[in-house]
Amino acid sequence: MKKRILAILLTVAVLVSLTGCYKNYLPSSDIGSSSSRIPSEPQKSSGPVSSEPEPQKSSELVPSSPPVPSDEPEDPEDEPDKEPFKDMIFYEDSLNQTLELDLDGDGVMEELSIVALEDEYGDYDLTFIEENTQTAFNTGIRKDGVVIITDLDPLDRYLDIFATGDLMSSDYSTCCLRYTAEDFHSVKFFDSTFGCYRDYFFGELIDLEEGKASFSCYIDVLGTFKATCTYEYSPVTATFKMGDGGLFKMDYSSWSKKEMWQYQSIKTKKELPVYIENEAGLLIESTLDPGTSILLTETNKRDTVWFTTADGTRGIIKNFKLGKMDGFTSTIDGKDPESFFKELRYSD
Repeated sequence: MKKRILAILLTVAVLVSLTGCYKNYLPSSDIGSSSSRIPSEPQKSSGPVSSEPEPQKSSELVPSSPPVPSDEPEDPEDEPDKEPFKDMIFYEDSLNQTLELDLDGDGVMEELSIVALEDEYGDYDLTFIEENTQTAFNTGIRKDGVVIITDLDPLDRYLDIFATGDLMSSDYSTCCLRYTAEDFHSVKFFDSTFGCYRDYFFGELIDLEEGKASFSCYIDVLGTFKATCTYEYSPVTATFKMGDGGLFKMDYSSWSKKEMWQYQSIKTKKELPVYIENEAGLLIESTLDPGTSILLTETNKRDTVWFTTADGTRGIIKNFKLGKMDGFTSTIDGKDPESFFKELRYSD
């Protein structure tokens, strides 16, 4: 089923009228706090060990901020038996149609219209309208929109409406909605970089299976890179939180090995402080010589950046910190990263 879902997600698209762009106007809510850890008590080493064990997963705790569920689910014992969806529903020709669905599980069918509605900027965005109450939700997606309706948790009474697509100029976004109390509510995504919940995940949904959603996105960490990540749905809080240890994994699948090292690697111009992973999986304090090329492999977009060298040595860049103010500027050992590398390629 996973392969079928991926194939449909790659081929199914809805074209929405496109006349302009207003970037980053989508809503978000910021609560909670972030926490971080760095490798403790590293040992000195005279050189790296050539090995490639599995990456060490982040052991940091999820910030203990209150969840922001769209609506508290009732006690499952009080709910009537509900048959889960056997499959997800994809709408290939989503625009300008009305669907009859029991969105809130009350036994009464709602009329859900999927239309291109003009927003306050004069652009036409993918919009959901519940016809009985004339409640509308504008997704901000302007082209290549895919609509998926499924049931994340058969024990609650709500259907889940996913919309994923391009806001403008390859700025992809995904939202997950529920219709409750005669209104649309967002299922929140926890942003572990800044320690807050958001109404959107800024990336493209590429796979969806029971309890998990996988995304493709672009991240700015020592350059701009394509990456993938996985979010897991929690029925307890009715929110999404990152899986895979909170790591974004760099996606080099579209590059040949030669192109990957030629165009995606970054090269040191002076000694770089790092932790090298040895055969036992321990991180040993070391340095990389000037002129060493590395590929970034995983990052939590906050304080951990994994890399590999051409000979397969794996490690973490020492004392990397992402700026908290804009989520873009960063430091290594308190210095500008460009002082350590010959070129860092960021996209505008």
